[in-house]
Amino acid sequence: MGVNNLVYRGQEEISRAVGINWKNFSYYVKNKKLPVFRIDGKGTWLAMPDDLKKWLLDQRENNLYK
Repeated sequence: MGVNNLVYRGQEEISRAVGINWKNFSYYVKNKKLPVFRIDGKGTWLAMPDDLKKWLLDQRENNLYK
């Protein structure tokens, strides 16, 4: 994890945290609302651990029996 355990940094680290292939990162951002952001819309992707945890729980709930 990144800076003082407050944030995940970059596509690969964030992808690893949620168990997706980093090559599909853009798909998850655009189509699955992966909760990531870039400061001023540019630079390194960032994600907060609590946001990723909530997103994963929502994904589990929505896809558990599909």
